[in-house]
Amino acid sequence: MVANSSEHDPLIAEVYDQIKDMTVKEAILFVKKLQVERIREAHSKLVEEVGPMVGEKIGKK
Repeated sequence: MVANSSEHDPLIAEVYDQIKDMTVKEAILFVKKLQVERIREAHSKLVEEVGPMVGEKIGKK
């Protein structure tokens, strides 16, 4: 059974709409690219939030 985009949350629906006409290989590569982008965004956010705290602790030693 194939799920349709209305059965998912908005992010999944958006991805589904983008990959529904792709081949399996294209869809896998597309989703991997999205994962890499999300990891980079999360890393950047972590560096912005934690970086200053780490810098302060290093400066105190």
